[in-house]
Amino acid sequence: MKFLSDRDDLATSLSIAARAVGSGRSGSAVLSGLLIDATSDSLAVTGTDLDLLIRVTQDARVTTNGAVVLPARLATEIVRSLDDDQVQMELVGDQVVISSGRSRFTLLTFPVSEFPRATPPENIGTYLPATIVLDAIRQVAIAASGDNARPLLTGVLLTRAEDNLRAVATDSYRLSLRDLGVGALSKEDDILVPARALNELRRLKIADEEEIGVALGSHGVTFTVGTVSIFTRLLDGEYPKYQSLIPTSCAAKITLDKEAFLGALRRVKIMVTDTTTPLRLSIQDNEVALSVKSPEVGEVTEMLNGTLEGAEIEIGFNVNYLIDGVEGVVEDEIVLEATDPSKPAVIHGAGNEEYKYLIMPIRTS
Repeated sequence: MKFLSDRDDLATSLSIAARAVGSGRSGSAVLSGLLIDATSDSLAVTGTDLDLLIRVTQDARVTTNGAVVLPARLATEIVRSLDDDQVQMELVGDQVVISSGRSRFTLLTFPVSEFPRATPPENIGTYLPATIVLDAIRQVAIAASGDNARPLLTGVLLTRAEDNLRAVATDSYRLSLRDLGVGALSKEDDILVPARALNELRRLKIADEEEIGVALGSHGVTFTVGTVSIFTRLLDGEYPKYQSLIPTSCAAKITLDKEAFLGALRRVKIMVTDTTTPLRLSIQDNEVALSVKSPEVGEVTEMLNGTLEGAEIEIGFNVNYLIDGVEGVVEDEIVLEATDPSKPAVIHGAGNEEYKYLIMPIRTS
């Protein structure tokens, strides 16, 4: 194998593919590497931990076709550090020589035969607008659990709501839901996609006008954008019946300016010393009092104007979870609906309920 590549292109390919490396199973050393396939005038760079696979293709001047597996971290750092605009890689025995300008690195390689050669599905069944998908990931994936002891809750459910694609995630303390306004991926089955894979998709630099290709397989799904493909295994199991959690009525409904509310939340958060310190919202007379009292450091109160419909209410929340929900709203005004200090509250944009965020209250005394 021997090729010449633009340094920045190669650095980008290596760094994107490396995001799939080393965060899952660690039993095989080859999984800490990146597979580089050089054929014709292109490269394919692949990283995987067996659950997630990221493949990036790019142009290159290939002199000799071949494949090699290089240590992901070292290869990426080396290429990033080079001064010259062009990088050459050449396989010599069981080593790869990386040269650029007056720099020359030699890296030991892993056996190519030991690298998993999983081939993601090639048949793209659906194309989705990137702007809609990325907004939905931002709004929903934040509510997925980070606890691998509850694997189903680490995923985002892609399901049908009539003929519409809906994304849902919950960690049992909050639930985020977004109707995407596009057709469902599958006519029959829901799919449960690890939130990690969707977050990697969101990290890509995707232009607003691009589309994301979706290919469903029997055990996984591939998302393709431009030269990048992200394959992930699907989570297997029955997702919680989330529909029963969504309140159908509320006792208090207050409309607030989103940015003013976010600013107040971030200021009072300064006084929160741990996850058990509640934020207290006292809603009355078209005003909201936000307060935090910490025995260790002191207390804070901030007042906001709003428009109240219904009864006055006092309710407590985890301030970080509340901020996450408010940040998901794209409208200038947010609506907070509450029924009881012990029942879930709902956040959505004023005049738009495509996105809903449910949050469980916490005790304030």
